[in-house]
Amino acid sequence: MKITIIKSKAVRIFKYIPAAAGSCLMASLLLLMPEKAAEGVRKGLDICGASVIPSLFPFMALSSFLIHSRLCLWRGRLANTVGKKLFSLPGSALSAIFMSLIGGFPVGASMTAKLLEKGEITKNQAQRMMLFCVNAGPAFIIGTVGVSMLSSITAGTVILVSLLISSITMGFFSNLISDGEYTVHDEREKELPPDFSSAFTHSVADAAASMFSVCAWVILFSCINGFTDLLSISDSGKIFIKAVLEVTTGSFAAAGQVPLPIMCLIIGFAGTCVHCQVMSCAIQTGIKPSLFVAARIMNGAIAATVCAVILNFFPISAEVMSNAVESVPQAYSASLPAAAGLLIMGGLLILELDSKRKIC
Repeated sequence: MKITIIKSKAVRIFKYIPAAAGSCLMASLLLLMPEKAAEGVRKGLDICGASVIPSLFPFMALSSFLIHSRLCLWRGRLANTVGKKLFSLPGSALSAIFMSLIGGFPVGASMTAKLLEKGEITKNQAQRMMLFCVNAGPAFIIGTVGVSMLSSITAGTVILVSLLISSITMGFFSNLISDGEYTVHDEREKELPPDFSSAFTHSVADAAASMFSVCAWVILFSCINGFTDLLSISDSGKIFIKAVLEVTTGSFAAAGQVPLPIMCLIIGFAGTCVHCQVMSCAIQTGIKPSLFVAARIMNGAIAATVCAVILNFFPISAEVMSNAVESVPQAYSASLPAAAGLLIMGGLLILELDSKRKIC
């Protein structure tokens, strides 16, 4: 009995050794090279201000608005048949799947968690959605990776198509682990009219909270990545570490240095930073972190295979490499429509709060 207790305690202690060693190493680097850490933080802030917030905030607000206003359920009733046939999911989940394909990494996971919270999908359905609803958006894949990093729209398009096929394929085969339970709340929702005013204020607040979390992780991993170049390892080793840590930095380092299928693998895996961004939503669904990470690896592997097949039929003759790639924040560049949309949403929020204050 005593031997068993000692062994269990030893196992628990060994589990904490990697985390403790990593913490000590990070603390030492921060103390010895604070300027390098500060440089990484500044780059992270630049990325958040120039790319993450302008590109993600509108989609985060829109996805939350679709949930709170029940518009996704209204559209979902039209898509119940499609959702059930393809993914064994109710139509309301189809809007989350669509937003995950166009909105960026955290959007689909956030919508999935909110649908589960409102009881529109079962826990098994939410867990299956977390396997394939974490995807890079077209703006990042074509605009940033394709145009800015690889200097080829065609290359970006091939990567996008490969990742879309991979995500949909994983969604289709997620039926294999379905528990058979299928619930739709259409009748209940018909009795509840959409509340656009309340949904709007809730969506902006939810998006702001989500963006704070996303930016915090981006800044942290940008700081960690700042020390990667100090390692005395090969260039391929540095690319591997950066790709595992953060998808944008990893893609930037790998651009032109690896074949397109490997770029698909990097983006499909998405990096530890993205995993941390969506982990709070994943935990709400009850999915095991190991299964989530395995799904990301599988997603990247499928995308890489599809990309290799596409290149066999449609080879890209142009050299997909740019040695003069601008800094990562410049690659994203804020858009005028997104900025205008944020100003309009901010104005409407001020008017909404002012009207409520007068009523009270």
